[in-house]
Amino acid sequence: MKTITFLKALTIGMSLLILAGLVAVALKITDLRMKSKPLPIQSSEVTLVFPESIRDVLPCGEMLCVLTIGHESGRRLFVVNPDKGRAESIITFKETL
Repeated sequence: MKTITFLKALTIGMSLLILAGLVAVALKITDLRMKSKPLPIQSSEVTLVFPESIRDVLPCGEMLCVLTIGHESGRRLFVVNPDKGRAESIITFKETL
């Protein structure tokens, strides 16, 4: 009879320890979320020389593609990384006659 009482007490004690551990983990996770700072919005500028204008804005996978027309050297394609807020590359399409 003493063995069964001992096993019951041991089971209740272990259950309380597991519950206390789960509560501690949950508190730690919520504490980390409250301390995390949101990232500032990135911004950048691209100067278009007149009469250059934007023709199309299209998604390119994870990037954003902006096609312009009217530049003196031809059409240009800006591949913009939205996470960094800047143009990763500029591709110029030369127009020949």
